[in-house]
Amino acid sequence: MSDPFAGMVKISGAADLRRGMRLAWAWKDDATRLDAERRGLKPQGRVVTQADYPNIASRLGLVVDGDPDWIADPALMLERGRDLWLISAAEPPEVLNAKLTGKSRANAVYIGRPSNWGNPFSIGKHGDLNVFPAVNRRGFFSSGVDQVAA
Repeated sequence: MSDPFAGMVKISGAADLRRGMRLAWAWKDDATRLDAERRGLKPQGRVVTQADYPNIASRLGLVVDGDPDWIADPALMLERGRDLWLISAAEPPEVLNAKLTGKSRANAVYIGRPSNWGNPFSIGKHGDLNVFPAVNRRGFFSSGVDQVAA
């Protein structure tokens, strides 16, 4: 019998997980495998964040291809000894100019002012040009954004 993961790179830990990655795994038991096969689902999917699925409990989720409601926790899978295999790496984000493409586009996130991702600080109100980068960095990292943007 051939190895279904031949040629794929094994994910070694949760620190290796990135949004957009396509992963494969083996079903955890026969009951899960049989249920998935009955529904035509393969053990593969895409890593998502709370920006994609706001209701997921963990920082990252693993959405099973073909069933957007079947979301696993990839870090927990790894912690419990399950193997995850990389099918394809996350694609780099496409940078768009909102003045040319507009602020609303499928699968796009506007990161300018005013938005949750925009810079909330302004020169004069929050300091001068010399202290502004430090103020912005402090505000950015204390807001929890660094934990969601990965």
